[in-house]
Amino acid sequence: MEKKVHEIKTVHDYNAWIGVPDEHPLICIVNFDELDQVRTGYLKYCVYGIFLCDAAVQGLKYGDRLYKHSDKTMISVAPGQCLGLDDEVFLKDVKGWAMLFDPALISTSNMSTRMNEYGFLTYYSDEALYMTKEEHEIMTGCFRQVRSELRNYHDAAQRRILSASIEIMLAFCQRFYQRQFKEQTKGEELKSRLIEVVRAYYDQGRQHKEGVPTVKTVAKEMNISPNYLGDLFKALTETTPLHIIHALIMERARGMLSSGKPIADTAYELGYDYPHHFTRLFKKEFNMKPKEFQMRILNQKNNS
Repeated sequence: MEKKVHEIKTVHDYNAWIGVPDEHPLICIVNFDELDQVRTGYLKYCVYGIFLCDAAVQGLKYGDRLYKHSDKTMISVAPGQCLGLDDEVFLKDVKGWAMLFDPALISTSNMSTRMNEYGFLTYYSDEALYMTKEEHEIMTGCFRQVRSELRNYHDAAQRRILSASIEIMLAFCQRFYQRQFKEQTKGEELKSRLIEVVRAYYDQGRQHKEGVPTVKTVAKEMNISPNYLGDLFKALTETTPLHIIHALIMERARGMLSSGKPIADTAYELGYDYPHHFTRLFKKEFNMKPKEFQMRILNQKNNS
């Protein structure tokens, strides 16, 4: 039986779902510790959400994947994403906090154009943020501060203060993720793993059916999301996954062209549908066209 999806279009929808009153039309703060029970189900969000899980919820799903998390885990969702349990039930002893906010709240601030910088809003379920005790205390303090603002102040400055508070919370999440990145893996190990995946991709001949390897296909093989992979590289290296993938492709291209393989055959062997796509990337990488490269190699052989 297909699970029922409940759509959370607004902050009010979420408040009504779990049974708490509205305090603001565009943002809410919920302390689950204060509730006797929490209504759960499979929810599709049309708003942003940050959830601080002080106690793990068994069976929690993010999209279609089981969410791997533990106590003191941060979970984030962006509009269009699904999070919840397959069955609609009421859970007791739910611990933690939630903040949901409508994109309209930040639409007039500079932050609205920078939301794509926070890649963790779209990380896969096995990329949860596991916080240290100090980090947990910081985030709890942020939730409390926003709730205090909602309950005690109703003036012209409130919207700007709420937007700034959200930005601070997201910046803290980004910092904490970078700490987690460095603990999980080192930059050189990460690059080596990516190189192995790309080489295996070609060794298996997958380019003939799937085309040139992309960040998305490589990330899937590494069992992480493209955003998470990109953020790992950003935190640990001075390059990007795409740059390394292109460099590996061009390394193969040079070998084929040096052996005299025709340019069109080289392009198709690498997974390009059209030779001019390959030629454009090759020229960008080496500042010369494949034909010029082959002529240079031929002249070197003739002069040796």
